[in-house]
Amino acid sequence: MTYDGTTTVIYKDGSQDGTGSGGVTAFDRFKVGANRNTSQHFDGRVDEVRIYGQTLRAEDVGILYQSETSN
Repeated sequence: MTYDGTTTVIYKDGSQDGTGSGGVTAFDRFKVGANRNTSQHFDGRVDEVRIYGQTLRAEDVGILYQSETSN
């Protein structure tokens, strides 16, 4: 998932899977695997989380995905 200050883009297996407006702008509200506004939690496993200091382009996400799957 990426957020550029306006739009959230979700990627799955290296390809864009959806978009939405808004996102998390306060790090203290950022959660992985949980809805930050309710007590709902993701029922599954979250794997290979990375946090970057800038918004990645779709090409960057694709390159990162390919490098992980080629190992």
